[in-house]
Amino acid sequence: MRLTEAGFDLMFLDGSNHTREQQQRGADHPHVSTVINDLANRLVHKGERKPYDEVVGVDRYFMERMTDMGFMFEETLNNGLIVPKQGKIVPPEEAINQAFKARMTVRRQKTEALEVQKELLVEGFYMNPDARNLGRDRGEEYKATWKSMKKMLTFLKDFIEWYWQIGAYCRGLHVVTYDLFVYWVNGDYQKTGYRPVTKVYTLEYEPDEINQIWTMLKKHRDFMLSQGLLK
Repeated sequence: MRLTEAGFDLMFLDGSNHTREQQQRGADHPHVSTVINDLANRLVHKGERKPYDEVVGVDRYFMERMTDMGFMFEETLNNGLIVPKQGKIVPPEEAINQAFKARMTVRRQKTEALEVQKELLVEGFYMNPDARNLGRDRGEEYKATWKSMKKMLTFLKDFIEWYWQIGAYCRGLHVVTYDLFVYWVNGDYQKTGYRPVTKVYTLEYEPDEINQIWTMLKKHRDFMLSQGLLK
């Protein structure tokens, strides 16, 4: 997989809420994220993470707040974005606030042939890709994280779940290239002064690489089924 960074930052403005269609799921058709999270906890983050249902108190509060921020970023960017003009930056806090007040002033769909995805069922997995750029024949994924931007240097360790997830989405959308929009809540924790930064990265997968990821996820799904871990 080849990962490259775009040479500019993006700041987003407001947008209306966007609710993606959810389908009824069964144990034999888990959401791909369920399998990815369990696989990562077993192979990469051994003993570092508790299952979501076991996180309580303050830890549960902050996990939910971080999850909220991630969903807000996805929904905001799904509805459009604005590239800063004349060096003027709109604070992300203001942008997210405006997202709940008014529709986007500029929609991404006006500048790109963007198709916002509904929940898909692909070969026994449910998945929720954010969007497909029909004009550029690639997918688009929107992420928000409190990790440092510097961890992109160790992408296959610190963001292994994103790598697997986007690889699975490539399978679902029949593409090999993805643009990854990342909202770094605290930037790099140094030069950015803990201020948020939004950057875009392009991930280019080899077809064999996508097939290997898919085979791995299917095997782990079958393992989870055999252990009664999917309900």
